[in-house]
Amino acid sequence: MSSILLTALVAAFSSLVTVLILWLAVRRVIDQKFAAAGEELSNRVRSAVEEGAEAVVPKVRDAVKSGLDESVVAALPTVRSEVAAGVKDGAESVVPVFRDEVKTGVEEAIASAVTGGVVSKASEELARKGSSVLSRILGGLDDG
Repeated sequence: MSSILLTALVAAFSSLVTVLILWLAVRRVIDQKFAAAGEELSNRVRSAVEEGAEAVVPKVRDAVKSGLDESVVAALPTVRSEVAAGVKDGAESVVPVFRDEVKTGVEEAIASAVTGGVVSKASEELARKGSSVLSRILGGLDDG
């Protein structure tokens, strides 16, 4: 009986090893099939996403541009008023100084013109009278 038992044990062990080898082989084939199916699925999903993105990108671009345009249009009056206020504030601080500088310059120019003209006329008159007096003195010496 021991040889029958030993034969039965060897047969069971050999069947178990055969099942294990078959299970590993089947598992390897199944893993390869799953990997191939996964790769195929991944490629199809990637392709669908790329096609969808190509179709959606112009719509997104148009929506973003439209949103930006609307934002600019909405913000433009505020920007204009802020710039105008800044220019007005700047002008209010610069214009009085500019006016004073122009006024001072005009006053100096008028004073210079008047003074220069008066001095010029006075010097001409003095030279003419001096020449006349000198002529009489020198002429009177020649007569006498």
